[in-house]
Amino acid sequence: MWTRDRSGQSSICKIDARGKVHAGILIPCLLMFGLPLTSCHRKTQAPIQQSKSAPLPLPATTPSPSADEQSCRAFVQNFYDWYWNRYSESANSVGFDMHSLPKVETVLKRKPPVLSAELIQLLTEDEKKKLATHQAGNLDFDPFWGNQNAQGMYRVGRLQVKDDRCMASIPQGDEIVELQKSGPSWVFVNFHYCFAAYDSTLGRHCPDTDLVKILKQ
Repeated sequence: MWTRDRSGQSSICKIDARGKVHAGILIPCLLMFGLPLTSCHRKTQAPIQQSKSAPLPLPATTPSPSADEQSCRAFVQNFYDWYWNRYSESANSVGFDMHSLPKVETVLKRKPPVLSAELIQLLTEDEKKKLATHQAGNLDFDPFWGNQNAQGMYRVGRLQVKDDRCMASIPQGDEIVELQKSGPSWVFVNFHYCFAAYDSTLGRHCPDTDLVKILKQ
């Protein structure tokens, strides 16, 4: 296979008179010529390109409560902490004096007032009716508990403030309290209740009544 050309140098591939390389000789020539190159060439691993993954989305942040929302929540929670929560653990114990609990009359006399002028008038009239008739009046339940007997801790749930009104849910009492801005503070203007029992056919519509409506009957 190896031939010597006119200059005396070795020639790997034989070329015909027309300057073309025979195919039968070309392939072995290329293989013989290429083997040493590939065997001596050290393959280097291509640098791994680190994929730039998209940044993880930040968790959706809820807007911070406004100053009115914070003050309304604090007002309602402070009221229920004073009216019931401080007694919740001991009220069911043997020997607890239920007369030591605050009641409607106690709230009516509280200073500064925590009830609107309309609620104070309506509740005062109902209390007078109870004394005069020795009956329950229009209320046969505690208007602030939302039932006759409180159980557990009363905590403010969802709350919404619009203009000068605040609506705060009290899940433990199954009620929604309505407040109105009064200077730098708030006053209760109504209590909305869910008295209707669950019904698989009709469903439940809450709230279904409120304190002002009951007192005006």
